[in-house]
Amino acid sequence: MELESKGVPAVALFTQAFDVLSATVAKGVGMEKLQRHVLPHPLNPLPEAEVKAIARAHMQAIVAKLLAGVGP
Repeated sequence: MELESKGVPAVALFTQAFDVLSATVAKGVGMEKLQRHVLPHPLNPLPEAEVKAIARAHMQAIVAKLLAGVGP
């Protein structure tokens, strides 16, 4: 949130288990418009190759959210 507060586009990544908490925290610090992206839960017990595959599957959406915050 530090970058976003300085005008640098950012996307908060978190798993489904933290969806409500992340929205609450963003609102609590006055950053309701912070771009957020939900990943599947849990990631911890998954093999590295599977986590990388999930990251690749979500990359386009994450980049699109970052670019949406870049103005002319």
